Amino acid sequence: MGVKAKRAAGIMELLATRQTADGSIPDGKTSITNSRGENLTIETTALTSLAWISGKAQVAALDQSMKYLFSRCESGKFGGT
Repeated sequence: MGVKAKRAAGIMELLATRQTADGSIPDGKTSITNSRGENLTIETTALTSLAWISGKAQVAALDQSMKYLFSRCESGKFGGT
């Protein structure tokens, strides 16, 4: 495993430690759309899920994050996101 891959794996593991019981990743500080509150949590969780999909190592965390995201979807939308 190369240096970049090891670093990415470490970041994905760190994100998994920040996942809450409901599957969300609430530690986002800012976003490209200046989201706040639950919208920021949804965006942070979605981006983290994409990383976990590509990494293929955080299967349980990915499952929980997807359940969280599905629970926040209303009529095909995720709040203001």
